Amino acid sequence: ECDLLLERLRAAFDDTSLRRLLAAGARLEQQMERRPEQWSAEAEVEFRAEMEGARARLRSLRANAPQPAAARPEPPSAFMCPISHELMSDPVVASDGHCYQRNDIESWLEMKGTSPMTGAPLAHPQLYPNFSLRSQIENWKDLINAA
Repeated sequence: ECDLLLERLRAAFDDTSLRRLLAAGARLEQQMERRPEQWSAEAEVEFRAEMEGARARLRSLRANAPQPAAARPEPPSAFMCPISHELMSDPVVASDGHCYQRNDIESWLEMKGTSPMTGAPLAHPQLYPNFSLRSQIENWKDLINAA
């Protein structure tokens, strides 16, 4: 399963394929976390490197995609969840000081006790709502929808 996914990740260069394969890869990463004894260190390193390469290709595709005349502007990067790379609607702050979409970080913390941004262990698992950031995101969405 891992080898086939790696092969497909290496060959994927379109948005749809990359998104689909990255979702499958995220599920496999969760399996790696749950059963680390099933994976060699080399296989894990190779897999994580390929996943990061695929994420970079997806970001590059999005950044370089032709924009139609009436294209919606990209949200500020601070409004995007660093786990899902999607616009946050329920941002929370973790003990690493970074903001995440609540359901994404909760899923992450079910599998790991580390920061998605640094890999360092989190001091505690509590999450705190970021009302200020939520308000900024809502204001930005209102401006975009009004335009």
